[in-house]
Amino acid sequence: MALIIDPAQDTQFYDSVRRLLGGVDEDILPNEDIDDPAILDVAEFQVLDLVPNYYDMPDVDKAKVRLATIYIIASLLCPSMASRVDIEVKTIDVTWKRKAVDYVELADTLMSRAMDLLEGFGVGGDSKVFVIAPSKRAVMEQYEES
Repeated sequence: MALIIDPAQDTQFYDSVRRLLGGVDEDILPNEDIDDPAILDVAEFQVLDLVPNYYDMPDVDKAKVRLATIYIIASLLCPSMASRVDIEVKTIDVTWKRKAVDYVELADTLMSRAMDLLEGFGVGGDSKVFVIAPSKRAVMEQYEES
């Protein structure tokens, strides 16, 4: 879709996503997997739903939205990362072990950082989008007090 990130022009975001996921190499997480519409397009649609006035923003704000999109892309890739990354590699000459990453926790952290970046646009922090409506009793009590 290339609504926020155009993969043809902006190739730097691939490395950013890989760094957020623990510094994996391109052979572990190829560009095609990041470009998958189920990842890139879904992330862009999520951001555009949260920030509907994206096209009218100044460039500085668009840069924050782009960065938040990268964080969301990385969080969407987290469920598949455990099966991609080898924890232990043994060869004849060399043996090394990579520290295991809790990708569920990482996905939550990445999504939280994305929401922090979007907070100034009415999302995250104090946003009423994710608040549960009060009960009828609470509304009636508040009405009676006023």
